[in-house]
Amino acid sequence: MTIISVTTLLAEGSVKVSNKTDVTLLKPGEKVEYHKNKQTFTKSPISDMREIDFWRNNMLIFNSSSLAEIATTLERMYGVKVVFDSEKLKNVLFSGTIRNSSLHNVFLHYKPYLSFNL
Repeated sequence: MTIISVTTLLAEGSVKVSNKTDVTLLKPGEKVEYHKNKQTFTKSPISDMREIDFWRNNMLIFNSSSLAEIATTLERMYGVKVVFDSEKLKNVLFSGTIRNSSLHNVFLHYKPYLSFNL
């Protein structure tokens, strides 16, 4: 798996993020995305503060996320490889909150909408 970007969200305190040429300071309620290919940062406000609770409350929160983005999240979290039979599926958007108790339960959430094998 090739990681293209990494995003960090901040609930409290402050974090300095830097590379060889750039430094940015993150404050509560902000997020920063590091773009590996360009080696640049993009800082922005967190549009939905529930995103911060993702780890704390064991939840997955997706807001108009493509299946490709969701697959990347699941691959990172569970150490699995998600393979699409159709390139068109990668662009299908989903929004919602899923209790992140197991990979099987996450897939069961999408089963009514998509045809796939576990």
